[in-house]
Amino acid sequence: MKKVKEKERKEKREEVQKKIIQAEKKAEKIVQREIKNPPKSAAPLSSENLEKLREIIKRVQLNKMRGYYDTARSLVIEGLSIDKNHIELNLELAEIYELEEKHQNAEFIYRDML
Repeated sequence: MKKVKEKERKEKREEVQKKIIQAEKKAEKIVQREIKNPPKSAAPLSSENLEKLREIIKRVQLNKMRGYYDTARSLVIEGLSIDKNHIELNLELAEIYELEEKHQNAEFIYRDML
């Protein structure tokens, strides 16, 4: 009975990981497409807000490397309040969810970016 449950969990984990990999590939295609042709509907950000976002991204990455996922997630949310469609911040948030093994949340972010 125990082995059956372990096998089911392992299969479910593998299935979620496959979905995440597929979503990551799709997200990467979107990133590349948006780099080549940025969306015209997005309002341009002020230089002040761009600098804030750069600083937030640096702090997110530093906290993520140190394992402070709660702090990193809070910083991402702060950045997304400036620009909710910021690709790099959304990818950082999805990666934080993956590191926390919240694969469904990560998948939701990737799908939302499509």
